[in-house]
Amino acid sequence: MAHFSLLLGKLSFPERGYGGLEPELPPWQPPPHMEAALQALQQEYTRAAAHVVNWLQDAKWRAQTLGRILTACEGKTDVAVEMLGKVMQWRRSFGTDTLPFLPPPQDFLRGFTPEELRRQYTRDFRDPDGGLEQILRTIRKSYVAAWHKWDRQGHPIYIERAGYTDARLTLSSLRPLVGTPDKRAALKQLNLPAPQPGSEGKGGNEAEFASLLKSHVLVMELGEHLCKVQSAKMRTPVSQYTYICDMANWGWKNMYGPAFEILRRAVEIDKNYYPESMHCTVVVNAPPLMSAVWALVKPMLPPRTRGKVQILRHGPDQDRALAELVDPEHLPEFLGGKCKCHGGCVPLLPPPTCSEN
Repeated sequence: MAHFSLLLGKLSFPERGYGGLEPELPPWQPPPHMEAALQALQQEYTRAAAHVVNWLQDAKWRAQTLGRILTACEGKTDVAVEMLGKVMQWRRSFGTDTLPFLPPPQDFLRGFTPEELRRQYTRDFRDPDGGLEQILRTIRKSYVAAWHKWDRQGHPIYIERAGYTDARLTLSSLRPLVGTPDKRAALKQLNLPAPQPGSEGKGGNEAEFASLLKSHVLVMELGEHLCKVQSAKMRTPVSQYTYICDMANWGWKNMYGPAFEILRRAVEIDKNYYPESMHCTVVVNAPPLMSAVWALVKPMLPPRTRGKVQILRHGPDQDRALAELVDPEHLPEFLGGKCKCHGGCVPLLPPPTCSEN
């Protein structure tokens, strides 16, 4: 995510990234049936690359990413070329490639060293005005999640403890930070998914939604960087992440309309601009309400993504599935693993007091 100097603790980074440090990314070999289509995508990238800073400059990472786009478009070259153009246009208008996401707070990233993280990182380590950093610190008080190590195939794991996330508190805490006219105007300039008709202002407003979605983009950018780290470390291509959603403690209190609207727009961002970035999703400790939740979420997802979702209830089957996916040494204790990160693997953070708002 963005620069977190106030949350950095013992991690130490220089002023700028060290692009190109060893180890290099391993080569990715496309399947034969993709070669011609990938050449067309490469030509489109070369044509438009002058307008995008930092993105896909490494040829090996570029091949993996273009392969994901082609897979998302079911191998249709013309559709994939169109999607690539839209992705590059969005990254330029959003300023994605200049958003600094290192260093993150220590409790938001587990299992990676500063030396690993700064390899092939070419962005600044500083948020120019500090405003985004303040927003992210505020979100962290009511949103419980972290990038935590990797699965057996090397995919970085993003763990979200949904039952302990308070969307109402998040939106109300953000209101003082994004309420000034100039900040609202700046957020409106972001190229973000539009609200569904009738959803505007329900329990929040567009400024709070936009700031949350911008933080989501930073999470995705950090995830892509972790895939590069894993590719270099494992000497094998890694271009997707694994998502574990822990529904323990989830109930009616979490059935909040604006939270689903934010989720819908985040899914739109992932579908349009980070296609095929998810290896799999495992929902664990599913509550009795899960069928109702899935009925709301399922239509938001592309068909290929739906096929990657596994929903499990607490019990032996869940334990078995997680053990097959993740080495117990890399799985937090609260999910049945053996990992005990200092300060907690995905720590529950106390809610902000009135003086902190």
